Formats: sequence, structure tokens, C-alpha cells
Amino acid sequence: GKPLLVKYDLKAAKKSFRKESLQTRPPSLWRYRELLPIRHDKNIVSLGEVMTPLLQCEKLQATLKSASILIKDEGRLPTGSFKARGLALAVSMAKELGVVRM
Repeated sequence: GKPLLVKYDLKAAKKSFRKESLQTRPPSLWRYRELLPIRHDKNIVSLGEVMTPLLQCEKLQATLKSASILIKDEGRLPTGSFKARGLALAVSMAKELGVVRM
């Protein structure tokens, strides 16, 4: 294995993607569909990766005398790990490329 590198066509995405459309889409990884490398919806494989919140850490901020400190709560993902999104995308991409067994 080699890493799968993605080249984004941001000019094309800008034409087809409108920020306002996010308001009506499900709160998942796939709401950013136009910016992901999967071309065909039939190849999307998901465990239900939801949006996860950024939590303000006021006590840590005060202790460290720091500006705003935010922690992303990835424990709400189906696997309890930040790796869920990357793996969902990797498995979907494998399916898109015709891989039938992993």
C-alpha cells in the first residue's frame, strides 16, 4: 500500500456547492458530498458518522491562562474514535474503485 491522495477541483465544487445547502442536509460526513472523492452515491458506506461538537474547556483555559481552548467530542461517533470518518471514506473509496474484498 500507498496512500490514496485526493486532488480537489475547488473551482468545480464552488459552482455546485452552496453553503446554504448544509442547513437542509443530514448532520453527517456526507453532507459535504461535493468535497469528498466519492463520485457515486451507491458507493457510500457508512456506520452513521454524525456531526460532533466542539466543547469549550473553560477550566483548562483558566488554568493555562490561555485563549479559547476547544476539544472535539469524537466519542459520539459509532466507533467512539476520530478514525470513523476516515475509515468510512476509505471503505467507500475502495468500493468506488471496485474492491470487493478487504
